[in-house]
Amino acid sequence: MVPSILALTGDEALISMRGSAMGLYSLVLGFGMGLGSILGSYSYVKLGLGGIALLALVIFVIAFILYAVLRVILLRK
Repeated sequence: MVPSILALTGDEALISMRGSAMGLYSLVLGFGMGLGSILGSYSYVKLGLGGIALLALVIFVIAFILYAVLRVILLRK
């Protein structure tokens, strides 16, 4: 999945900003993997497998709310 997202990022970014877009994507991907490993292992130790599912649900809800808010803000302009 990562190669197709990198291709989409490269296609959609301005030519002058293509390197920055790819770098930002890679930075966010690496940060998410690192933070996800830490939070996932912590929630597993404290709450078991249900803790991982609960953490995933919380992250999904936060991401959905952030998406909805940003979409409303961007569509106003």
